[in-house]
Amino acid sequence: MTTDPTKSAMVQCTQDAECIPTIRKSIPSPDTPLVGVELCTCYVQSLLEPLFDECQGENETTCQMTENSIISCDVMACDEKEGYCNTEGGGGVCELRELEVDNDEDDDVVNATVIATACNTSNDCFPTMRDRVPSNQDVIGVGSCGCYSDSKIDPFDECQGEPDTTCATASCVEDSCMMKEAVCDGDLGVCVLKDVIPDISGIVAGDDDTNATTASTAATAVNANETASFETDSDTMTTDPTKSAMVQCTQDA
Repeated sequence: MTTDPTKSAMVQCTQDAECIPTIRKSIPSPDTPLVGVELCTCYVQSLLEPLFDECQGENETTCQMTENSIISCDVMACDEKEGYCNTEGGGGVCELRELEVDNDEDDDVVNATVIATACNTSNDCFPTMRDRVPSNQDVIGVGSCGCYSDSKIDPFDECQGEPDTTCATASCVEDSCMMKEAVCDGDLGVCVLKDVIPDISGIVAGDDDTNATTASTAATAVNANETASFETDSDTMTTDPTKSAMVQCTQDA
């Protein structure tokens, strides 16, 4: 079992904002006992302490780093977690906990958390995939690569006031805004996300019309073929002279 570096080092803190969720992107060679979480796993660091040395003293030649290999970590590994300062028992220690999920949202409206951008009409709103998050404060709204509804007249500051030096930029792999649309909630005056439900009624009706036309054409062709066949048979058919003359008889003999 690995040791959580935040607990072994007793990371100090005084408030939640000092505890930052971090994805581990380096581990020492197999010869060095691993301290803390595995590669690409989320853990927490404190702004009041020196950053945890993920290579544990090893240099770049022996330390396995994702930036120097084909290994790619999931950029959303920390999205459902938050760092907080646990002050139980006296001194504060940074720890991780799962984010609470609100399950009371409407069926067709995606909860845009606390990102509330103003709008007058739906033309002011557009879906956006977040690629920047602050490092020195709690993240407002969705995490890295999450989708939210932004506004042309009231754009959301993804860095939340932080400079580029501390505002992290993510490399998102998948489009989290696929099948989403942004609309203006007229009651609240803010942009919200909705799931896009494809309208396939026109496609279905079109297929039925096509099938009906095809069937009608086929039936017409069959009738035409039958008529042509009948006419051809009539031309080549011989007439029975006994029937045309209405030959009379009184008995079989």
